Formats: sequence, structure tokens, C-alpha cells
Amino acid sequence: MSLLKRLVHAAVLMLALACIVAQDAHAQAADSSIAAAKKRGRLIVGVKYDFPPFGFVDEKRQVVGFEVDIARELAEKLLGSRDAVDLVEVSGPNRIPFLVTGKVDLVIATLSITPERAKTISFSEPFYTGGYTIMVAKDRNDIKGLAELSGKRVVMTRGSTAEPLITKLEPPPQQVLKMEQISELYSVMQTGRADAAVQDIALLQPFVSSHPDYKLVGGLLNEEPWGVGIRKDDNETVKWVNDALGEMRKSGKLDALRKKWGLG
Repeated sequence: MSLLKRLVHAAVLMLALACIVAQDAHAQAADSSIAAAKKRGRLIVGVKYDFPPFGFVDEKRQVVGFEVDIARELAEKLLGSRDAVDLVEVSGPNRIPFLVTGKVDLVIATLSITPERAKTISFSEPFYTGGYTIMVAKDRNDIKGLAELSGKRVVMTRGSTAEPLITKLEPPPQQVLKMEQISELYSVMQTGRADAAVQDIALLQPFVSSHPDYKLVGGLLNEEPWGVGIRKDDNETVKWVNDALGEMRKSGKLDALRKKWGLG
């Protein structure tokens, strides 16, 4: 076979292979997240492991919490068992990348619904409304609200929506510390490396209740609806999750879970 014929033959084979790969990729992309979960018999959900009462590891080394229970409820509705779910640990910075790259089917991880995030992913209807507040040492009287954080050392979790609140301050804080884990945020406050923490009230209130040396100030800085994160334009999954959450609301299950975890 001449060199030209061999080159043509190789090009034809490469083109055929490319077509097969493209068809396979298209078939995978066509699968919604819930369709993929049904095929494998498992629902893969990104949750927090360090954010009580929403998702955390208890004394028995079990992952539990309000959002973990929602994940298990969705698994039961989809696959007939609360145990048919793989709980993947995610953090603020990686939860959306994990979803976009297909490492998880859904993200239920203290994910507030924002216009900026909606450019990248889709959301379910809200299942909880949170809001940020400020925590300081009990004996501090110089910080009473957001404005007093100017020139102070502030700590928050990385990837949280508290950051836009802080960056608007003029003059800005002296330092903004961004922690990967909520346990690190607590540690920063307890070791005196920050003057104030800005975090969701549902998280800070239990901490203050068990640590009387701290207090909350400034009231709610905002209101943030939380939703289930779903891959962009996966309309089948969006509809299915919304229907499932609607059933949980109508039956009273969602309210019962909130009460179970001290969320009202």
C-alpha cells in the first residue's frame, strides 16, 4: 500500500472513531441526572460533611442532617430506598464544579439560589430560606452591624455568598479570611485571629447557644433561598425534583424535617 493510501486509510479510521465518540458523548449528555441514577440504581448527591444541622458527621461516624435527609427522601422516591444514595462530601468552592463535571447527580449543600450561579447550573424551587448574620465575642461592643466590619478582620467560608456583602464595605475590612471548612471558621474565632465571622444564622445560632462567650449582632443581613443544584438545562431533573419537593411540602414531611433539625 502506498504512503498516500495508508494516510487516507488512517484518516478514515480516525474520522469513524471520532463519530463513535461523539455519538457516545451525545447519548450520555441526553441522559438526565435522574435517568442516569435509575440506570445505575444509585443517586449520587453532593452534601456538606461539616455544616450542622444541614450535613455533618455524627458521633457514630454517620453522615446526617437536614439536607442529608432530603437526599435520602429523593432516593426513596426515585429508587424505592432511602439507602440507594451515595453521599459525596463537597465544600463551598467545589460543589458546583462537582455538579458540572458529573461527579454528582445533584448538589444539596447549603446552596443559595443566585442569578450568578444560575448562569452555570439550574436550581430546584427553594426548600429553605437562610440568611447571613455576624458573630463576635460577647464582650465586644464595637461591632453592632455590617458597617462596623470596616477595618476589622473578618472570617467566612470560601465560596459563600457572604463575600459580596463584605466587599461592598467602604473602607474595606483590614483582612478577610476565607476558610474551606466551617470548623476552621470556628477555630479562627476561638483563637482570636478574626474580630467577626459572617455566616448563615442557622449555623451560627447553635454555635452561640453552646458557646456563651459569643453573640450574634446586626440581625439578618439578607435572605437567601436555598435550592437543589442541578446540571444546567436538565429540565427533566428540575421538574422531577420540584415535584418531589412539592409532595414533601404537601405531606408535611419537609416541615417535619425542619423541626427534627431545629430549623423551625
